[in-house]
Amino acid sequence: MAATLEHLVGLQAQVPRVPHLALRDRLAGFEPGELDGLMTARAVVRTQLVRTTLHTVTPGPPRRSAS
Repeated sequence: MAATLEHLVGLQAQVPRVPHLALRDRLAGFEPGELDGLMTARAVVRTQLVRTTLHTVTPGPPRRSAS
């Protein structure tokens, strides 16, 4: 799941449950508890990115999109 977030370069997350819904729509067999566990372990985080909008991303150096 962290690899999916890296591939997407993060998910908009102004509302806490939105990343769960976005991943449910993109991943077959998505389990919300898996994302919750990654957040608890700080393997993914919600943070301000573009124009101070909250996004769910993997921590570490920023990554540029291919576009």
